[in-house]
Amino acid sequence: MERIAVFLSSFTIFAMELGAAKALLPTFGGSYLVWGTCLIFFQAVLFLGYAGVHMATRLIGHRALTILHSLLALLSLSFLPLAIRQWDSAGSEHLTIILTLAVSVGIPFLLLSTTSPLVQFWTSTKKEKESYHLFSWSNSGSLAGLLSYPLILERVTGIEGQFKLFTVLFILWIIIMIPMALSHFMATGRKSASAPVHDNEAEIHEHSFNWVWLCSPILANAMMLTITNLLVWDMVSIPLMWVLPLAIFLVTFILNFRTKPIHSILMDRLFHLSLIAMLLIHMATRLDFDLPALPLRFTYLMILFFVCMKCQRMLYISRPQCRESLFGYYSAMALGGIIGTALISFFLPLATNTLTEVPLSIAATALITMIWDRRNPVSLQGNRWRDGIILTLVISLLLSAAQINQSAEGPPMIITGGAIAALALLLGRQKEARWAVAVGAVLFLLISSQTGSRGSFGRQILFQTRNFYGIHRVIARQDQRILQHGSTFHGRQYTDKARESIPLSYYHRTTPLGKVFTNPVGSLNRCALIGLGTGALTTYQKSGQHWTWLELDPEVVKIAEKWFTYLSMARGKIDFVTGDARITLRKQPEKSMDLITVDAFSGDSIPVHLLTMEAMKEFWSRCGDNGLVLYHISSRYFNLEPVLAAAASTLDLKAMILIAQDGVAEDADPCRGFAVFSSQLWQERLKSLGFREAVAGPTQWTDDYASILDVLSLVDIGQGE
Repeated sequence: MERIAVFLSSFTIFAMELGAAKALLPTFGGSYLVWGTCLIFFQAVLFLGYAGVHMATRLIGHRALTILHSLLALLSLSFLPLAIRQWDSAGSEHLTIILTLAVSVGIPFLLLSTTSPLVQFWTSTKKEKESYHLFSWSNSGSLAGLLSYPLILERVTGIEGQFKLFTVLFILWIIIMIPMALSHFMATGRKSASAPVHDNEAEIHEHSFNWVWLCSPILANAMMLTITNLLVWDMVSIPLMWVLPLAIFLVTFILNFRTKPIHSILMDRLFHLSLIAMLLIHMATRLDFDLPALPLRFTYLMILFFVCMKCQRMLYISRPQCRESLFGYYSAMALGGIIGTALISFFLPLATNTLTEVPLSIAATALITMIWDRRNPVSLQGNRWRDGIILTLVISLLLSAAQINQSAEGPPMIITGGAIAALALLLGRQKEARWAVAVGAVLFLLISSQTGSRGSFGRQILFQTRNFYGIHRVIARQDQRILQHGSTFHGRQYTDKARESIPLSYYHRTTPLGKVFTNPVGSLNRCALIGLGTGALTTYQKSGQHWTWLELDPEVVKIAEKWFTYLSMARGKIDFVTGDARITLRKQPEKSMDLITVDAFSGDSIPVHLLTMEAMKEFWSRCGDNGLVLYHISSRYFNLEPVLAAAASTLDLKAMILIAQDGVAEDADPCRGFAVFSSQLWQERLKSLGFREAVAGPTQWTDDYASILDVLSLVDIGQGE
């Protein structure tokens, strides 16, 4: 029963994490930081669960804790059924997410989090063997919950159905736990608990706190979130992308905490090669090399695997064997997870203006693991040349982290400079350290000579900023100025006065959007434009027309007004409304718009909540009888035509699509336009412009149901360069 309880609680915990994070995505425009913020909350609750078990055992004893836990489990039934209950914290996105999760799933999740330490304690008191085998069951349950969510749950039921399932699983967990608690209560009443048995292995540390218990989870979690950010950066923040790194994290835990852990000299070598590979990838991206997307993502995941194998190995070797040390072990692991996740999801996004976590995570992992290898008698011993290579990697990455963030104000440069100085003081007397400083500085100079604010291959970074919604860059390249979000270009403009009024990229006159604006049915007196970008569509406005830009991120409005001149060319009236498009558009009168464009992107795709049947219905309700809803659905990885066409069919609307391929015009980029309408006039006009009938798929997306596997495609179409 112990194994079933641990497996079930872990399964429910991780499936619930994914379901809750997905339910929150629409509220925050599909931001990549939603997942990281959710992880901070869940890891903090796990820590509270571990701490609660320990403190209660000390204060009231384990028999009283057993009864108290059962009573709290029964009382928690009053919080059912589980559901997301929105909580507004007046402007702070991170705080809003945390408070929403607290009032929605906080109490049940806290109780579920106590399962592993509580059951391990029960097991250690009645069996003369260590209880670490339950780690494998816990992580197997976690892995099952992770994989089943995008592959099964997300595909067969919506958010409402998922939370009904979580409610059932929580009730089942209570039914299993209460008899176990009573059995333990009766058993400990008859005889005292058995004393734990201590092994004589060289790696055991008995009662003292081990720094590895904290540092290893920090490194593993920081690297996991870093790789996750790299995966979603130019795709889209969805459960499938969250699951892959977290599944690797759990697999490495299982492999290290099994009866016969997997480890070898080869695994150590692969770990160090993975660090070098990550450095090479970092250098290549700094130099703007166009690396193939799928092999690059596979390499990221393999690097994460070897890094986590090393970190979990360190954690396993330093594990305690006495019951009294379990709290310190669990708590340090949980606290390390919180710190690692918070660094990547909260502190660095606030303190830096680019993905500084990439070089910093690699450098910290290389340095900490090198110190571990030198000090631990069980670890595979290294040699001075290998240590020298690691120090080279660390120093070059620290210098790179400072240089790529040089436009930020103060703290990153100061912190990085202090870290390098401390490293020099710590290791300066060693020959390999001197060699590493020299070679690392040379590597840094080679990179920085081609990158930095001057960019590379003719590019110059004019402006760069980072907020909750991502990283925005304004880049000068030859005679054009480009807006970049993540790795995706969101528009460009000529810098010379003679050509600055020409709409470029996806908004050129030969693209689907350009053709519709150049050849509309009737006038476009009232338009709602979702997603500002550079504001290139403004060039199509005529005198007397009133257009409203709907933009989620206020920073984009500032960038468009300061760094691009399209908005200054408006011939009519322009309004700006910031916030989620579905919420802000509801404030517009029904049937008041002649045309609505949906051109908001998160990564490589429109956020899912703007692609649902309900979203299309809301957009259409704001259009007049001869209105048109025009989606820009370019993507390298997703074919959105089937789900949008299915939604249009459900609403008895017509749908047509135009795919503009390479070679349409020198100043145009490949893109896709998807039009929704009801007028025969628009059907004839779109057909004359080259649009064809859209083909509906078997399923449509709704606010309750959406699975990215329905539209996943490996065809590289449009979006980005």
